[in-house]
Amino acid sequence: MDEAHYADILEARPVGFVQLLGQHAEIRGSYLKALFGDAATKQNGFAFDYLPKVDRNYSWVQLWDDMYNGVVKGMLAFGMNGVAIGPDSKKNIDALKKADWLVVGEIIPTKPANSGNRPASPRTK
Repeated sequence: MDEAHYADILEARPVGFVQLLGQHAEIRGSYLKALFGDAATKQNGFAFDYLPKVDRNYSWVQLWDDMYNGVVKGMLAFGMNGVAIGPDSKKNIDALKKADWLVVGEIIPTKPANSGNRPASPRTK
């Protein structure tokens, strides 16, 4: 993979570690080799294309908005209180009520963990 390929992919990325990988081939190769081991070869650009690329907004606010609007159908919630992390807790609670499924792994009761304690409906049976 040539440097132009990396430049095209990284051009619109924010400054940070990903920019560093794009600008310094020796660091990029070493880092990718550490991540992907023998699968990272010079012939395949040290498996650079294996790295995930941001293709949409993955912020928490967007995720909860998508759940509220029915785009996201469920959630795996482990070690966090998703209801309290956004600017609109009531909307997050309403989003959880609309979810088709919810898996919670908590050591203490939280709002998402207790959302299953509501009366059964056709969606929660």
